[in-house]
Amino acid sequence: MERKILNELSSIMMDSWNQIKGYNEVKDRLKRTLGRKSISNWTKEFAAFLDTLPEEEKKNKPIYTAIFVMALLKRNLDEGEQVRKYIKKYNLVSLLYGGLSILTKGTSQKFALNITWSYNSFQNKYEF
Repeated sequence: MERKILNELSSIMMDSWNQIKGYNEVKDRLKRTLGRKSISNWTKEFAAFLDTLPEEEKKNKPIYTAIFVMALLKRNLDEGEQVRKYIKKYNLVSLLYGGLSILTKGTSQKFALNITWSYNSFQNKYEF
């Protein structure tokens, strides 16, 4: 796997989260980026990519793993069992948990969910 593919996956996921792109456009971009390769091939390439990271980037392994797995699941949610099988086979589960933890805690400025409370946006608090 090349860095430009991971950057593209990151861009696609961010566009999806921020609702910059529509659902169909995101799906099309994922299909163009990931192509017709199987999950086993992508996971094998991704594990090899992580092994070749320079020392200063090794701390980003959990973030890269979370982006990669979310992109695979976004491409086809029906293949969740296959994703789980290969993530486990290549020992990426702990990295995935770490990446999702970083995402939900918001400890990274570049990789975080920003949630705002919209309680005061309604005049009638019981009407949505």
